[in-house]
Amino acid sequence: MATRALLERERELGVLTERVQAARAGAGGFVLVEGPAGVGKTRLLEEAREVAAAVGTRVLAGRGSEMEREFAYGVVRQLFEPALGEASDGEREEWLSGAAEPARSVLGSVTSQVPPGDFATLHGLYWLAANMAQHTPLLLMVDDLQWADAPSLRFVTYLLHRLEVLPIAAVAASRPWAREEETPLLRMMSTDPSTVSLRPRALSREAATELVNDALGPGTRTDEDFVSACHDATAGNPLLLRQLIQLVRAEGIEPVAGNAAKILELGPKAVSRYVGVRLHELTPGHVRLARSVAVLGDGAELQHAAAHAGLSVMAAADAARELQRVTILAPSAPGVPDGMLPGTEPLAFCHPLIRATVYADLDAATRMDAHARAADILGDAKAAPQHIAAHLLHIHPGADPRTVTVLRAAADDALARGSPDSASIYLRRCLEEPPPREELIDVLVTAGTSALMINTDAAVAPLRQALAMSADPLQRTQLSLALGGALTYLLRTEEASEVYEAAAREADTEESRRLIAAATLSVSIVAPHRPDLMAYADEAARWTPHPSPGGRTLEGMLGFIRTCQGDPEALAFAQRAGEDQLANVPGGEPALVGVWWTLLAADRNEVMDHLNEAVAWAHRRGSVRTLAPAYDYRGLAWLWRGQLAEAEADSYQAMRAIDAANIRVGRPFNSFVRAEQGMWRGELSQAADALRWADVDDPMTDPGQLFLFLGAQARLQRLQGEYEHALTTARKAGQRFAAHGGLNPAVLPWRSEAALNLLALDRVEEARGYAEEELALARQWGAPRALGRALRVTGLVQGGQDGLATLTEAVAVLDGSPARLEYAHALIDLGAAVRRAGQRGQAQEQLRKGADLAQACGAAPLVQQAMTELRMTGARPRRIDLTGPKALTPSERRVADLAAEGCTNRDIAQRLFITIKTVEVHLTNVYRKLNITRRAQIERELTPLVEEMT
Repeated sequence: MATRALLERERELGVLTERVQAARAGAGGFVLVEGPAGVGKTRLLEEAREVAAAVGTRVLAGRGSEMEREFAYGVVRQLFEPALGEASDGEREEWLSGAAEPARSVLGSVTSQVPPGDFATLHGLYWLAANMAQHTPLLLMVDDLQWADAPSLRFVTYLLHRLEVLPIAAVAASRPWAREEETPLLRMMSTDPSTVSLRPRALSREAATELVNDALGPGTRTDEDFVSACHDATAGNPLLLRQLIQLVRAEGIEPVAGNAAKILELGPKAVSRYVGVRLHELTPGHVRLARSVAVLGDGAELQHAAAHAGLSVMAAADAARELQRVTILAPSAPGVPDGMLPGTEPLAFCHPLIRATVYADLDAATRMDAHARAADILGDAKAAPQHIAAHLLHIHPGADPRTVTVLRAAADDALARGSPDSASIYLRRCLEEPPPREELIDVLVTAGTSALMINTDAAVAPLRQALAMSADPLQRTQLSLALGGALTYLLRTEEASEVYEAAAREADTEESRRLIAAATLSVSIVAPHRPDLMAYADEAARWTPHPSPGGRTLEGMLGFIRTCQGDPEALAFAQRAGEDQLANVPGGEPALVGVWWTLLAADRNEVMDHLNEAVAWAHRRGSVRTLAPAYDYRGLAWLWRGQLAEAEADSYQAMRAIDAANIRVGRPFNSFVRAEQGMWRGELSQAADALRWADVDDPMTDPGQLFLFLGAQARLQRLQGEYEHALTTARKAGQRFAAHGGLNPAVLPWRSEAALNLLALDRVEEARGYAEEELALARQWGAPRALGRALRVTGLVQGGQDGLATLTEAVAVLDGSPARLEYAHALIDLGAAVRRAGQRGQAQEQLRKGADLAQACGAAPLVQQAMTELRMTGARPRRIDLTGPKALTPSERRVADLAAEGCTNRDIAQRLFITIKTVEVHLTNVYRKLNITRRAQIERELTPLVEEMT
């Protein structure tokens, strides 16, 4: 039987109860309750709280607020700070230890140390929750998620993918798409496959009848037409129904059919009319207090509300109790904290709609004056700068130095807590004030650099203005690099080039000239081919190498350009640049990507060390935006090395980072990597989904570097049998690559892709031309992966004895290289050619070897191709079952090594920045492949491989 307050909510209550109980068993999850205001979302969360408390689950609760949605990690702090404050010193240190350490920047007092990047903060908060749940299961509960601050929304998004093996249930309530600027994050939560969505429906007419009769009291006779009018007027919304009946009782309206028309008129305005009637019954002091709480926001302290309303604290306490009695303010919580008088706890409205009604009753001028007084009161009370700033955002600019001081302090605090979102909002308002001229440039620089982390477009104006004002040569160089980088990121390459050209003319040191030269060349990453940039690159390449950050950054960019051109000299540039970590160098990220590209294209094993270090650095200090490319390029490295499972894991992490930070420019590259993985695995539908996710309208006219996207699209079309379309797309990819000065098939093998389509269309001579041209370019570059592929495709086109010889060379070139997928493909194509030549025994040897390797890589289509060819030789394909230490993937090996050292699953997860579930999956695979059943056996099984390697 439904409770009186929760009619027709049996299903929702069942889901919430099940989720809390599942979390106690270690299977956490996320439930999102969505619906319009008044449908009963908060009441469902309260029921979840009661269920959790009844079974010994710790409840951590927070609530989004319209007044504090710019407060950095405001909801996160509501969740965790009370529990941390009540914990013993030992518990607090245990919870904030290890990987949870970065959470201190959000929840502790701000220090002068450089805060961790936003990803490190999110990871730290996740481990704080995991540590707290280690002994007692948790229910994390967030109401009014639509008003949560952006960093807290990112934390919830980050957390929901990691709950399934933790004793943590998370439940949130949200109005759908209430904040347009946060829609991407809310949509991610709502549509994520791991989210359980509840959408409470409006009450039926029968339930509305029960609610109306119950609210009017026993013995009251209500007419059926009257009740129907109540239901129709409120569309079955429970809150509006209750407020409407309160209004009926307050105004003495008889529940008869004759009053149905009046009810239909009152219904949509039930809350506002009810609030108006109730406030009209009260004294002016009571009304002033209600309005003051509406301005100060839920959670207002009584003494502040009293001062704002012009009342004594005792008079305000009496007024608060009266407002609670008439259900304007929420009732006091049971029990009174030590040292607090009854009625003096923080004040809040019964429902956000009631607060909105009271607040809307104030005209614009009154609101502004009320917020100004609130800022003064909180300032006198030494409140946190962000609490004061929340009111200053509602006041017209007035060139007030005090406003500037508070807003700057709020921005500094937000940055120290890892929230550039909030800092940018405060600094934009600060610039409107405006600051005194002697402070203006500092505010502009901070505003620009803060915006770079979360909204590149918003960074351009303050950076440009700061550059125009600055007279310091070093600062001008740094501002030029930041502004030019933002413009390049936004694909405004002509403007970026102009900024760099101006900076180059006034650069007064060799180091500045190198940094600016590197930045100038970075434009070539996204801009179509420009002869002036290529000539500039030729000139810069003649500069004497220098081990400074500027010198290394320049060499990294030269390496990238030379790699695209297919110049073997690129490797020397990249190797020198890679001697130093460029992540902290202004404008160094493109050069770092250039180093990765060159080493990847050259099949150099040391690239994995660079990428592992980049991922670790991004976890420790980097933001989500720096983590995405590190994971993406490591995913590509795994892909080209034939480790498809590793590639999938990394590219998925990159995709989540891109989604979380809304990095639109990063989508095409990630979609290319994921589509290639899907095709090698034979999952063509997933490859197509990956390409659609890139959200590219026209790859030939859209700005940016889209030749890789086109290359993947061409391959997918070929695998789907659309050879004419695939041929056209491959040629478009080549045109796009050439527009960036690209020739190197190690970056984009579009000619061999075109040749395979022409071969399928029986246009052999055209295919031969493309294949031989790519082979010549690949020989010039010299790396085995590109050369092996070019030889393999050329051999297929040639056919006959010439083709056999070329395929044999392909296998020889790829043998011993890290390009395991290409090697497997070459072995299988050679085996098939040998079989067609009538040499079945030799064919079986090549095909079996290729099948084993393809199976180890996870390339199902290649395995199937090998098996089909083996059957055609007359052989009976054996079952492939790879076991032993050599069968472990790199991630499985890392987990196995740490487990052998005695690390727990939790320790391993923290050290490798993965979830405990991922550790468990890897260990399950380790046990199966090593044919063991206990952790203690791992070291014994790995020892022979170590001895072999040494």
